[in-house]
Amino acid sequence: MKKRIITLLLVICLAFTLAPTALAADEDQNADYVAFYLTQYELQPGDTMTAVCKNRGITFANYKSIIQNVNNISNFNYLIAGRKYWLPANSVGNATNYYTVYRHTLVAGDTVGALCSKYGISLNDNEKLIKQLNGNPANLSSFYVGTPIYIPVASGTVSSTTPSASPAPGTGTTTTPAPGTTTTPAPGTGTTTQNGDYIAFYLTKHKLEKGDNLTNVCSRRGVSFSNYEGIIKRVNKISSFNYLIAGREYWVPATTPGAATEYYTVYRHLVLPGDTVYNLCNAYGISMSKSEDMIKKLNDVKNLTSFKANTAMYIPVYTEKAAGSTTTVPGTTGGLPTDADSAGTGAGTTTSTTVTNPDGSTTTTTTTTTTTTGEKPNLFNATTAAKYYLIPYTVKSGDTLVSICNAHDTSFSKNAEIIALANGLSSYSNIVVGSKLWIPTSGTFGYGATEYYTVTNHTMKKGDTVYSVCKAAGTDFSSSYKMLTTLNPNVNFNYVMVGDTIAIPAYHK
Repeated sequence: MKKRIITLLLVICLAFTLAPTALAADEDQNADYVAFYLTQYELQPGDTMTAVCKNRGITFANYKSIIQNVNNISNFNYLIAGRKYWLPANSVGNATNYYTVYRHTLVAGDTVGALCSKYGISLNDNEKLIKQLNGNPANLSSFYVGTPIYIPVASGTVSSTTPSASPAPGTGTTTTPAPGTTTTPAPGTGTTTQNGDYIAFYLTKHKLEKGDNLTNVCSRRGVSFSNYEGIIKRVNKISSFNYLIAGREYWVPATTPGAATEYYTVYRHLVLPGDTVYNLCNAYGISMSKSEDMIKKLNDVKNLTSFKANTAMYIPVYTEKAAGSTTTVPGTTGGLPTDADSAGTGAGTTTSTTVTNPDGSTTTTTTTTTTTTGEKPNLFNATTAAKYYLIPYTVKSGDTLVSICNAHDTSFSKNAEIIALANGLSSYSNIVVGSKLWIPTSGTFGYGATEYYTVTNHTMKKGDTVYSVCKAAGTDFSSSYKMLTTLNPNVNFNYVMVGDTIAIPAYHK
């Protein structure tokens, strides 16, 4: 009996000794901590999400679903250069607007509303973002005890002396819209579009040449004919692709407006409950009556009341050349030459500009702005060549794209799309002095090129793969991948079709 009492006393003493340790362990388990930050990044031509995430100190695979949900991305193969995406990072860097995302393990009695109050944020303002960060649950009452939950706290500024310091819970104030709720302003209106609208493609006119087929035309424009066959047929009132007429102009999708004098910017919008076509047209600054026919054709509907919530629709925004002006493209202030055979030489004005980078830092660049330019007649056209070359050129003060092309016996107006793709240009009127441009030519002799690409326009045959075609052309698929994807935007190399034309670049040095 005495032994039993002693044993019981030892057990009780041991329990009291270990109790604080057990409680501390449980407390540590549920202690909130900063999981990551959300800051904006403007995607550059040639970027991959994997590489961007690596540069931000995180692994893309670990955050893929969060990136997809927060930015309303339906397919990572169709990201848009120039668009800003909210991406995780392990520090805020120089960002002025960001979210500190805390990880909290739910305990009995927790509610999302109470957690928001703890962190000093509004549940109503942050409900959508909380859902996006946590797998898009149907409602915020579906979280269980013991599961982690991410809580976003918005901050408007970061101290320059402590760029990676975390704000104390509850001190952050919302100064920027929640990711995924607002994106691109509607052209010309300043109205903010909703629900992650983005540019799906452009519609520009193409004059069909003898021997052209729309499969090759689409491939040169960076799109797959099979993906847009129905839209091309409806927009152009084509009954059969076997009876196209050489010399006629057709509206054809493209990834860039290039040197087009008129075009449609086609936005993709996810219809929300309460949306009407009339309200959407007002948001984008376009007339519903004037756009009705194009909206019906793009979306293959008979009337404008047939759009249902949570379905995607296309919204066309028309841009036309002002009377007496030269052709312009989005983001430019200067114009492109309209007459490829006109006389004249290039001229330009050099200026210095300071821009704010996505991380909040600033960069000063010197640019030359195109004014009046003209082309010589009968210059080289790479789009009709089976093989051409890309040679490097360093921009000097006073240069314009037309004068540079003239010096290389190349037509700018005929090669504008290739030049834009190869160099990631969003504006033809401003080029940076000292930067390197890749210029298409019919040869390399006489231009002093110590490095260049040989580009072969290859039409895919049965049994071809992009890898095998690269190998046959003497180029390594991996080392040429960046230029390969640059020249063939929005092409999924795992799903190319017989008849598709792929630009195959082979690097030489």
